[in-house]
Amino acid sequence: MDLLVRYSEIHKKKGKTRQQLVQTLRQRIQDRLNYDGTEFSKVSTGPGRIKVLNTEKQAKTVSELPGVKSCSLTTRTNPKLESVKSSIDLDVGDSFGVRVKSRTQQSTQEWERKLGSFIENETGAEVDLDSPDTWVKVELDENQAYVYSNHTTFEGPGGLPAASQGGYVSLISGGIDSPVAAFQILKRGSDIFPIYFYNRPYAAEDHLMRFEQVLGELKKFHSGKKWMYAFCDLKEVNEALSEIGKGRMVLHRRLMFEVAEMIREEKSMQGLVTGESLAQKSSQTPQNLFMTSRGLPVFRPLLGWNKNEITQKARELDTFQYSQIDSACQNISPDSPSAEMTAEKFKKLKSKIDFDELVESAFNRVEIREI
Repeated sequence: MDLLVRYSEIHKKKGKTRQQLVQTLRQRIQDRLNYDGTEFSKVSTGPGRIKVLNTEKQAKTVSELPGVKSCSLTTRTNPKLESVKSSIDLDVGDSFGVRVKSRTQQSTQEWERKLGSFIENETGAEVDLDSPDTWVKVELDENQAYVYSNHTTFEGPGGLPAASQGGYVSLISGGIDSPVAAFQILKRGSDIFPIYFYNRPYAAEDHLMRFEQVLGELKKFHSGKKWMYAFCDLKEVNEALSEIGKGRMVLHRRLMFEVAEMIREEKSMQGLVTGESLAQKSSQTPQNLFMTSRGLPVFRPLLGWNKNEITQKARELDTFQYSQIDSACQNISPDSPSAEMTAEKFKKLKSKIDFDELVESAFNRVEIREI
């Protein structure tokens, strides 16, 4: 069996840029197959397709990769009508349709008519070109024919292959939102360097375990690299912030951003990524989002998403299963959080806790760990 991997957005690129993106996607596919322990003979590129030859049934896992539009498990045969007929799975249900794509001079309509007649005679199923139980599909070139169906085809996320468009420091808590935001950046072709803020004394060790399990799921989308992350213990910060009532969460958020920004500069990355969405909580009102990220290159890919949309995507990514531990934010947050932090109030609060010293101290305690 072979895999046919399709891409869409890469088609819009031209010349060397397109060639480089195709080769990057080819490498990501090969990395994922190796990561999963899948046997195959070759991953090669061709016109509009990447082919994985002689492999096990791994179409679904390959289809999950950023840059992939869809992936089909196919039977490869020679491009002769009788050979294609013998390669068709005739378990088509009550209705079927046939679609043929050709990179030869052969008439696709003639192929579709002949294959349709063959399947109809063999199975008694009806032809339905609107919504059949099964689409039988064939792709032809000069030397090969690839036969598959909609049942062996899996849709992918599209976008661009991971680590083809720079890198971002990604704040990941292990909760529901931030892993989804990290994936959305991977889908746009970027790489991520995760940072985890360990919110002691509110967070326990199981929160850190949750974070590392989430990273294990995200690793699948760029499995060829050595995954590292920044670990920052915020025990000293949280003890100092406990003196602050209203406005504590805005200060807490800003401090994390400033520490993350120092790491971003150190690693020469393009920005910071968070899982914030507009008005989801008090620290994410328009004014507070502005105050926490003012002057910093903060990107929020989920800004317009609602919680149901984020949760659904987390389930698809298999990160939701690790996000059931209650967030430390519930314990850190004061009884009456500030929803509209002004610059003047923010400046006064910062001066109460020697904010800049806390930032410097937290940054100096950052550890780089391998996952």
